[in-house]
Amino acid sequence: MKYVSAADDKVSLIQRHFVGLIGKRVVGYEIPQHWNDDKNQWEDFMDYPLILNFGENSIETSVSVSWQLAEDLAIESDRVLPFNSFFALRWICEKNDVLDEAVGRVLKNAYLASDSYPPLGNKKESLTHLLLKFEDDSVLDIGFFKFETGFSFELKKAFCSSIQCAPLAH
Repeated sequence: MKYVSAADDKVSLIQRHFVGLIGKRVVGYEIPQHWNDDKNQWEDFMDYPLILNFGENSIETSVSVSWQLAEDLAIESDRVLPFNSFFALRWICEKNDVLDEAVGRVLKNAYLASDSYPPLGNKKESLTHLLLKFEDDSVLDIGFFKFETGFSFELKKAFCSSIQCAPLAH
């Protein structure tokens, strides 16, 4: 996976991978988990990408989305991993309350957005959220949360600023 930092590069990346998915339904997802020996259990491991599956008429398209180092975004078509794993890894595709909300919804727009709060002082605004807006105006936010890729789902979401990336403006 190739990560980009500049806002223009992020917009281009989102356009390249999401313009063709406008009007398509989210049909599934995959979340990476690794085995934690200390806790003797599987845990989400979002250093790897979140994989979203979009479909229409039994044709499915997968998109891998990953944030790293707070500012860097990578998106690839298909199931793509940024690096090899040296430990037990599995992918789950159900029973995630946040992502289950997105399944079945039809993509309407994609945005690159900043955090909900404006930057303080001279701090530059960080565009660290990919917002997928659905036809019912609900939003899946795939962003950089707590040092790794994270996500939230809301019926309405307000952001300080955003750039519409898809569909393309005419």
